[in-house]
Amino acid sequence: MAMTPLDKPTYARYLPAMGLVALACLIAYAAMAEWLPTEARSHVILGAAILPLILANMLYFSATLTRSSQPTPVVWGWPLLGLLAGVVVIAALSYDRRWAVLGAVMGMVAVVGTFAWIQKRRKNCLGDPHPGLRWYEGALVSLMLGLVAITVGLFMPDYWVPLRSIHLHLNLMGFVGLTAVSTMQVLLPTAAGYADTDAVRRLHKHWPWALVGTVALALGAAGFRIFYLIGLGAWLVPLVAWLRSLWSFRDKIFDGGGATWPLLAAVIGFVIMMFSGLFIALGWMSPENTLPLFFIGFLFPLITGALTHLLPLWWWPGLETPLRSEARSAIELGSPGRAALFVICGLGAIKGYAWVAPLAAAGIAQFLLQLVMVKLKTAKMPPGNTF
Repeated sequence: MAMTPLDKPTYARYLPAMGLVALACLIAYAAMAEWLPTEARSHVILGAAILPLILANMLYFSATLTRSSQPTPVVWGWPLLGLLAGVVVIAALSYDRRWAVLGAVMGMVAVVGTFAWIQKRRKNCLGDPHPGLRWYEGALVSLMLGLVAITVGLFMPDYWVPLRSIHLHLNLMGFVGLTAVSTMQVLLPTAAGYADTDAVRRLHKHWPWALVGTVALALGAAGFRIFYLIGLGAWLVPLVAWLRSLWSFRDKIFDGGGATWPLLAAVIGFVIMMFSGLFIALGWMSPENTLPLFFIGFLFPLITGALTHLLPLWWWPGLETPLRSEARSAIELGSPGRAALFVICGLGAIKGYAWVAPLAAAGIAQFLLQLVMVKLKTAKMPPGNTF
């Protein structure tokens, strides 16, 4: 029997699997607290969840930003290679750190492959691509520099601590931060149903500030304290402009769909994370709590909010259908409560409370169960059906 267009494998249909893997990794982060060393546990999120998920979404959104077709199945391999790299790093950090070099090299190959595909699409784009593409390119460059830094650190143990700090900040504020902030400036208005006509101008104008700020924050974390202030000041330029925009649309955001609540919680988490270095300097926060704050206060709501809006689009590509609309409404149930939970857990992470990770993981588990139930209920329904 011939396949219909909806039966054919498409990149959008490959993305939900990456999202569900990421959610499972967020839960595993809390479950593996007693089983894995701290560095290996953090890479359950950074390597196995975030790296492949961001690479996959970059490919998806870059096609839109360059007004071109979605990636072919061959290109899908780059996020999968990123996932494999994350698994290798987790195993290496758990048993023999020397093998982490292999994971870093695999990650570099995945980054180069993704970057090369984006450059090809940029070259073939009719007219100028959307400025959000610059943020993605900056994020990939940041990740590459971070992987180089940690690889050098593995061979030069005397410089391990500063190089690890550079690696960490280039990953968090560069790879994740640049990607998330640029994507949310487009995704949040879409989810809330309003038009932010100034978003393109902001993204075009502010990407150099964010990139410079990221590099400066990494140098500041390596011991050059003055660079922390430079990095913070540079990052505040795009951040303040974006926050002012969000404030001007506050009524529409609060009346928007359920995806807006966790995305707003992610904004709050990112702002708090931005000032974490200052909190540490003032003695309000321990350096060991930086990653839990970033993961729980920022990534947890970011991923749940993004998947709340995007999964129905990926499951049922094309025009809006009654089935997709009702599925989205079902997925959105409980979004305000989950968003509040992540904000509370993010604040608790600042002080390193033990209840934070399992409580946040419970919120992710509930969301994952909700997704599975919605998908099972709609698995055999034609797009025109309703629940």
